[in-house]
Amino acid sequence: MDSLILDCSLSTNGLKGSKIHATISNLIIEGARLNHNTLVENTADSPSVTSIDDIKLAWIPQEHTKYMKNSDLPITLYETQFRDNLISLLPMGIPLNEQKKWILAGVTLFLRTY
Repeated sequence: MDSLILDCSLSTNGLKGSKIHATISNLIIEGARLNHNTLVENTADSPSVTSIDDIKLAWIPQEHTKYMKNSDLPITLYETQFRDNLISLLPMGIPLNEQKKWILAGVTLFLRTY
């Protein structure tokens, strides 16, 4: 297990090296919107949270993630908006020059709103 890393379809790796994956539906994002796997800033009339398309998760061999570390931002996945139960950190492909903006925006994912 030490040689495996959790990857998701939002990362720059895109699950390369995975043999089996799990699909998660109905995740909720806060702090941004997701448009074709790309973060988009919320506008004044955007809802504070929105659901996103299905994402895929898989455990992949660590050697398939060598270039991911600099170009992926770990996004928190909590059980609810109360942020009391951290489920995981999911890698999301975000250019280095944009990562600070999304950290400050508080982008996070939830399984459910309450």
